[in-house]
Amino acid sequence: MSERDPNTMYFSHDRHNLKGAYMGHELGQFKEYSRAYAALSECEGYASAYADAMLEKAKDEDNDLYADRGLSHDEMVEHLVNTMCLPYRKAHASQFRQSKADQMSKHYLNDTIRRAINGGDKFNPYM
Repeated sequence: MSERDPNTMYFSHDRHNLKGAYMGHELGQFKEYSRAYAALSECEGYASAYADAMLEKAKDEDNDLYADRGLSHDEMVEHLVNTMCLPYRKAHASQFRQSKADQMSKHYLNDTIRRAINGGDKFNPYM
């Protein structure tokens, strides 16, 4: 039985590469959000390589490293990456909230202007 690509399964989407999706496309236009996402991605890449190398060295010194803690190698790497990149993750989350708020206020303003011009909730496709 062959496995399906994870992005083709129902309700399984890569949250940062939503091509054509409204939110992904709109948020990518905010420079601060793009910078925060790039910094987080770069941190995760470097931290993953560093944690992997350090755990390999630690395993050479202590063979029971994973058994003592009850974690696999990948789980320990993920935990270390999350710990090392916590400030970047917080900055990314903060910038996401700010960008989303800016996006919502922009669309709210456009909707308010449309309602004022149309005299209510009538939809005008040319506005």
